[in-house]
Amino acid sequence: MRKTLLLLIIVSITIFVNAQSGKKTRNTASNTKEADTERAISNRFNEGLRQYYTAQYEEALQSFSSILTDAPKHAPSYYMLARIYAEKEQFTESENAIRQAVKLDKNNIWYQVALAKALLRNDNAKEALPLWEKICREMPDNPDYLSSLAECYQKNGKSDKAKEVYNLLNELSPSDANKTSKPNTTTP
Repeated sequence: MRKTLLLLIIVSITIFVNAQSGKKTRNTASNTKEADTERAISNRFNEGLRQYYTAQYEEALQSFSSILTDAPKHAPSYYMLARIYAEKEQFTESENAIRQAVKLDKNNIWYQVALAKALLRNDNAKEALPLWEKICREMPDNPDYLSSLAECYQKNGKSDKAKEVYNLLNELSPSDANKTSKPNTTTP
């Protein structure tokens, strides 16, 4: 009886292991295809970055656009398109591209910063304001972001809030008048 039970357990384990092994093989084949696709997109993205950083904007535009043809949910390509359009002073296209990146990756703070900058640049301070408030809550010591927040408050008629932010900026970086400096005692 014990031998039969032991044999039954061994057979059950063997069948289970073989079934899992077959399942892993099927997943591996699928994963290999996906990995190849991701690797190809990564290579094309890197080529687009090289083109962008060497000021070959038209080529970079083609690279990132072609990635989006094959992978329409590739948020980094939308982000790079936004940067290219901004370089080319096509600000509406830049804003549209960065909106897509934010839509696809809502938690990416850098996409949110780029969108907030685009909105402010396009005189849409009303829509930019909640973004800058969120960004400044997450990064409260960044003077550039705080300046943009103050500008948004100012453009939205909230001068009291803008004044609070300017006071905060002064606390973060006191003026040179408050710093003590050693007089120059050397003669030229």
